[in-house]
Amino acid sequence: MFNERDNDSMNRVVMIDSVTKDKFFQEGESVIGEIVDIADNPYKVIGVYKSTIPEEWIQQGFAEGGILLPRALISMMFGN
Repeated sequence: MFNERDNDSMNRVVMIDSVTKDKFFQEGESVIGEIVDIADNPYKVIGVYKSTIPEEWIQQGFAEGGILLPRALISMMFGN
């Protein structure tokens, strides 16, 4: 989970969902601490959360996956 320091310091950290993990990492590979590139910027993976995307969408290839960033970082990147 993100903490107050991540938000206040606009740390470049990210949580990825299980679909994204399966898409970009091999089974059994530890992703915590790995660096991923999002919009040409590096982010450190600090957690993986269970995707809420319906399983049938995943199986049919409609699911892209999801990520979570600290609120302050999103505001800086995309405005309020």
